[in-house]
Amino acid sequence: MGLFDKLRGKKQDPVAALREACQGAGEEDSVATIELAVMPTRDRPEQARRALATLAENVARDGGRVLPVLLVDDGRGGAAAGDFGKQVRVLDRAARTAWAERLATASGVDAGLVRFALLGELEGVDWPTSGAARNAGMLAGAGKGVLFVDDDIDCVATQPADGEPEHGLTLTSAADPSQLHFYADHARATDRPAADVDILGAHEEMLGLMAASCIEALPADDPLELGEARPGLIEAVTSGDAWVRMTMLGIHGDSGMASPNYFLTLRGPARERLIEDYPAHRLTRAVARSVPRATLSSGRWVHSAHLAMDLRDWAPPFPPLGRNSDGLWATALKLTRPTDLIGYPPWMVAHRPPEPRAFTEDDLFAVFTRLGPAHQLMLWLVGFQGLAADSEPERQTKLGAELAEAGRMEPGAYRSMVRELHATDGAARAAYLNESLDLYDDEPEPWARDLQRAIALAAEPAEPEEPAAVQQLLVRYGDLLAAWPQLVAAATLEGS
Repeated sequence: MGLFDKLRGKKQDPVAALREACQGAGEEDSVATIELAVMPTRDRPEQARRALATLAENVARDGGRVLPVLLVDDGRGGAAAGDFGKQVRVLDRAARTAWAERLATASGVDAGLVRFALLGELEGVDWPTSGAARNAGMLAGAGKGVLFVDDDIDCVATQPADGEPEHGLTLTSAADPSQLHFYADHARATDRPAADVDILGAHEEMLGLMAASCIEALPADDPLELGEARPGLIEAVTSGDAWVRMTMLGIHGDSGMASPNYFLTLRGPARERLIEDYPAHRLTRAVARSVPRATLSSGRWVHSAHLAMDLRDWAPPFPPLGRNSDGLWATALKLTRPTDLIGYPPWMVAHRPPEPRAFTEDDLFAVFTRLGPAHQLMLWLVGFQGLAADSEPERQTKLGAELAEAGRMEPGAYRSMVRELHATDGAARAAYLNESLDLYDDEPEPWARDLQRAIALAAEPAEPEEPAAVQQLLVRYGDLLAAWPQLVAAATLEGS
């Protein structure tokens, strides 16, 4: 009998019972101290220099603490220009190529597959390779707590958009526990006073701990919010299976989103803020996105802008190339480690990309009208069904095998299956949007018109883009998922 069943039988307060069930949990775990920062960069030395300076300044607040940094340079012209300081080691593509050969020899993994993992090499394909840069950081940090920071982030903490963080802890099953606020331009989104917060300390309050330990440490007078916590999450917490494997700060400034389509799915307070000035907000990239209080979630909202990982235990690799590598990785993580949680400290950092970015009208509906490479990979990922009895390594191996099998399909059969998956996905999205129209009585009219257009587009077929390249990616990423534990073991041994 699960905890929820017991509580129903006893008519006991769920919060009090959960607090009681978590007593003594802190004796079984320890915080993952952040020992390394990883910053992927490509052809933006001045931007990286600014991000590194803000990181070093914040880290030094903690009694003069010093944090080594691995700058993973993805530029094609050699190492990033300039001296970044004695705490910064630059790992350019030439160095990664040499490292890949060493890891291949030590692990027994095919050298081409290791280069795919660390450099994103795929014949005839020229896509972004930020995922490969992050894989290099994961292997360099194997066995440690690692902070990943993008090169266009100011590592200066600010309060949540609603003001001072609330006391307490939220435990939630919500796919996205953040609160979105919208602005007409980036200047307004980033105009915030700095908070007196040690960023590493904010991550380390949760990183690597059992969820039960976080609850046990909560002061008796601080609230524990369980409003959207499903029974499966509660059971994972009380059984000791739910661990905080990563922590992530919110962002303000540029949203970092590939599309504003997510705005159409909003309900509740976030939707109310969206429609306050819908014409100005519907295509904006200027947002603030954070949690109001410390939060533990079984969802999968992840951005890599300021992400800490507990790599004392393994995690799957990022897809080495293509867009939305962090979103795809988060999905792979939840499929292979379903009880791992994401911790969200209630602070934000500024996202300031140097190049101007803007959404177009087509971007708002792209998820319905385009079947790009990242969308295809996501469709295959979310279709995976692991067995409840499978161990985490077994899940990862099986996921890899399914992806590789899809990549080896006959091309015509592959395109037909992707169209079918896309139609099923579109129908589910359309049904949700129809529910939103009913919920809000088709008001306001401009918002309703966008939803109605999206619903109509969801019924139209779309053709997979670059299917041959995506099939290559599926095969190689599938093989990489299976081989990744060997690479982690080899990298750990090399770094010990």
